[in-house]
Amino acid sequence: MKRYAGLLLSMGLWAWSAAAQEPPTEKPPAETKSEPKADRAVQMQKRFADMQARMKLTPEQQTQVRPIILDELQKLKAVRDDMQAGSQRPRDRMQAGRKMRAIESDTEAKLKPILSTEQMEEYKKMREERRAQVRAAK
Repeated sequence: MKRYAGLLLSMGLWAWSAAAQEPPTEKPPAETKSEPKADRAVQMQKRFADMQARMKLTPEQQTQVRPIILDELQKLKAVRDDMQAGSQRPRDRMQAGRKMRAIESDTEAKLKPILSTEQMEEYKKMREERRAQVRAAK
């Protein structure tokens, strides 16, 4: 009986020491998880081209809309970066969500005088599609 107890104890210690020697698994940093910055720039160009085609933007509208969208993207990225660097508490996530919705509302207010009613509806539809893609990726 002592023999089996000693054998079990030694096997347990061996398993424990082997597990302790393995490096801890960590989440990959955000940069490796997402696309590289160059690919993001290409992706943004594709999104603008898609937006221009689907919304049928005039050249004048394109020059007006582009800086508004870029400003929105920079602000949203700043909120996401703050959220990733900070706490992941539900309260903080809710606050970040409110900030993002406020940024989106501000963008819509800036776009409203530039876009027609149909274009604005298409913009909102595209935004919902993008949200669905982001949720599906999580």
